[in-house]
Amino acid sequence: MSRLVTRQFLGRGSTPLQGQACEIIDSILDDPPPELDDVKRRLYRCLAAHPHAPELALLAHLMETSQLVNAENDDVPA
Repeated sequence: MSRLVTRQFLGRGSTPLQGQACEIIDSILDDPPPELDDVKRRLYRCLAAHPHAPELALLAHLMETSQLVNAENDDVPA
């Protein structure tokens, strides 16, 4: 199902980087564990914010995920 989602973001003249980003996005969205639902929702939000630019959507998703993980790690006592 997700291949249909990410392929809609690619048009004629898409770059190899965009194709690679779509493959990574597909692998995240195709991963079945329910504990990834929040991750997938964030990724869908990034895809909606960057239509026709999957590489920017993936970058935004990775940056947001990094901020969340860093914030969680700051809350854990050393």
